[in-house]
Amino acid sequence: MKKYQLDKEEQQILNAIEEGRWDLVKPKKAELEHYAQVAKNTLKKNERMNIR
Repeated sequence: MKKYQLDKEEQQILNAIEEGRWDLVKPKKAELEHYAQVAKNTLKKNERMNIR
């Protein structure tokens, strides 16, 4: 079922994740607020732009 080739480093990372050697870390509140603001600013339409 594998449709792609991983290089040596990618394979090591995948193996580590599958073996449970990586721990998930919850993001800090300040990080969440920062990225929420980035998303809002990205979607905000505050001026018209003409693309030619």
